[in-house]
Amino acid sequence: MRSSNINEDRFELSNDDVFVREDAVNIDLVRNNDILITAANGSSRLVGKRALIKGLTDSAVHGGFMLLASTEEPDFFNAVMGTEWYRRFLRMGVAGGNGALGNLDSNALRNRDLLVPKRAEQKAIGVLFAKLDSLIALHQRELDHVKELKKGLLQKMFPKEGANVPELRFPGFTDPWEQRKLGELSAIKTGSSDLQDAVPGGDYPFFVRSDEVERSNHYLYDGEAILVPGEGRLGEIFHYIVGKFDYHQRVYKISDFDGIRGKFVYHAMRNSFKEHALRNTAKATVDSIRLPTLTEFEFYAPSSDEEQRLVASSLDTLDNLITLHQRELDHVKELKKGLLQQMFV
Repeated sequence: MRSSNINEDRFELSNDDVFVREDAVNIDLVRNNDILITAANGSSRLVGKRALIKGLTDSAVHGGFMLLASTEEPDFFNAVMGTEWYRRFLRMGVAGGNGALGNLDSNALRNRDLLVPKRAEQKAIGVLFAKLDSLIALHQRELDHVKELKKGLLQKMFPKEGANVPELRFPGFTDPWEQRKLGELSAIKTGSSDLQDAVPGGDYPFFVRSDEVERSNHYLYDGEAILVPGEGRLGEIFHYIVGKFDYHQRVYKISDFDGIRGKFVYHAMRNSFKEHALRNTAKATVDSIRLPTLTEFEFYAPSSDEEQRLVASSLDTLDNLITLHQRELDHVKELKKGLLQQMFV
């Protein structure tokens, strides 16, 4: 068991797990309900992350840079390690600076004073947080499932390279798709606003160089548009809007769609624009998007407006499901965070 088996305080087996010979093992085996803790890491920020081991079916041991904690009330003490008490201990007890090699002193953790209730209350608190963790894990699985479903559908609902029809089509549509060029079917320009124009609680959405949408008290455009940052996580951030909005001077607005649905273009860009941008740069990563990269972006689209609508609508449904599951996941995480602050001293 290694640090890679801990994902946001959840225990996970992974495809790159390391296996050792049985005759080479000279330490106790890991058991369900043990708490796995990262004791050392190349970055001190990762030291101390932990997970309660659940669902282990095979024999396992922990790696040399890991600690194993055993207790009669594992759910309670796993919850304790999500509180400010544990974070304070890590700030004080982990050797190493920001980005430096960090080490957690097991003796310091073992001897750290902690106020705890009687055993029956420990058990009750542990049961509560175990249920919350199970609910978080359920929402995370559902979210991951819908994301994977959408990823698979994107690959099937748009033609693969060298093809002019997708693998998956709606009944009644048989015509080949046509290759279209973004610069020939839309108008593309950057905004004129800057971050100083952001106003908390402003009247209009303000699209900047991130997936976070700020607010502004003025707007530069009123209508249907796709917004693409010219810098940042390039080829990964796309916004779609119909209405009044403001946009940054390094954000591209794609609008005035001619003969094609804007929402279809939005999904087509999310499907293949990043690969196009990478092909058109000499670097391993794209530092910025220039106007020709957008105007020359080519993709296949059906000539039928109804088929465009059906494709976009199907992907919209999955996006709405993803948003719903993400919202539910965030809600339970916030609930847990609040209870951790209120139920521990």
